[in-house]
Amino acid sequence: MKKKTLITIALVAALAMVAAVANYGSREDPLVTSSYLQDVVQPRMEDAYRSTLNGAIGEMEEQFADQVAAAGGTYVLVTLENGQTLTGRAGTEVLMRSGAAAVTQSAAVDLTSGSTAAVGAKLTENHLYLLQADGAGVHASADTTVMVRGSYSVG
Repeated sequence: MKKKTLITIALVAALAMVAAVANYGSREDPLVTSSYLQDVVQPRMEDAYRSTLNGAIGEMEEQFADQVAAAGGTYVLVTLENGQTLTGRAGTEVLMRSGAAAVTQSAAVDLTSGSTAAVGAKLTENHLYLLQADGAGVHASADTTVMVRGSYSVG
């Protein structure tokens, strides 16, 4: 009798488990609901995609702007205060307009006179200089105005 009762209880429990398991993952009761996918997972994926895409777009815009500037963009008027340094990339052109400045980091080519301006050489007003290496530039020893064509930064 005890054995029959145990077997009956075991069978009922097994049938209940089979019935419960049979309902999981069905259309009526899926393991992952579509609302969870639409309300939680999809927005997270979209946010991750947008942030990755925006980062890549920002990098490409910067690279494009650098390439356009380096490929012969227009001259930009830049005013340097005493002590500031304009640093450019190889091929950047600097037209000295007024003030006092000297070449830094690497020699620059004075395209107006056809000579080389060594590091520390004072720039001559109304002369066009070509920076020969990345990181080369001019250091202002007074308030200075230059026109720049190409990629540069002021610091």
